[in-house]
Amino acid sequence: MTIPRSFLIGIRHKRRPSIDDHNWWVKTFAKIGQPAAVCGRLTDGIEGRRDNVLDILEPLNDRASLEITGFKDHSQVFWTGRTFLLKENRLNMDVASVEPDFQGKGIGKRLAANCFKIATSMGLARITITTIGLGNYVWARAGFLPSSEEWLALRKKVKDFVPKIEGVHSEQAELIDTILSHDEVKGVWALADFESHVRVSTCGGLLEVSLGTALLYHSEASWQGSIEIGGPNADLQQLARFRDYVRV
Repeated sequence: MTIPRSFLIGIRHKRRPSIDDHNWWVKTFAKIGQPAAVCGRLTDGIEGRRDNVLDILEPLNDRASLEITGFKDHSQVFWTGRTFLLKENRLNMDVASVEPDFQGKGIGKRLAANCFKIATSMGLARITITTIGLGNYVWARAGFLPSSEEWLALRKKVKDFVPKIEGVHSEQAELIDTILSHDEVKGVWALADFESHVRVSTCGGLLEVSLGTALLYHSEASWQGSIEIGGPNADLQQLARFRDYVRV
């Protein structure tokens, strides 16, 4: 049996797909369409052309990974990777990188909002991330939460970094200490929401940033987190925070 051309157009396949690959895809993504259509949904609302790649396709593991690079004219705008892990009922936001010239235009938020829309349409229970760099702060602002184990490690990292931040008032230091002394994982939101300006030392000298950014980004406190979007574990407060941040 021949694989329909619609399964192949508009996307590059890292390996030659089989008819079984195609049949699994059609069954799994019936509400959305072929691979290029899924890439389109993941980048909806962002101008420019795309280079779509089906990086991993493992029907036996109910797993598919897509990589998408966006361009405007001859300039790269973003690069993102998304993995559907159907056995675990989740969509993982592997990476999202927006080029400096295109930052501040809401592209990252749009990519995250599109993940929410597509995961919801598929009936998935959660979206997961592993934060790095500025994402340590951004995803807390967006409502993602670490597991209890991740929160424990994150708290230690932040606590060790607090003395290195200049301009933290005594009242703020006491509040930070209180947040870090509790097991409640939503404490990461409280850390991210500190807005007052402080100073941190960087290779380029002292830099003025928000206290939330200093605590989570400059402390290099990477963490794994999730947002529950369906099922019995869905958290209305978490969903409201996410919707407000990404404007979905």
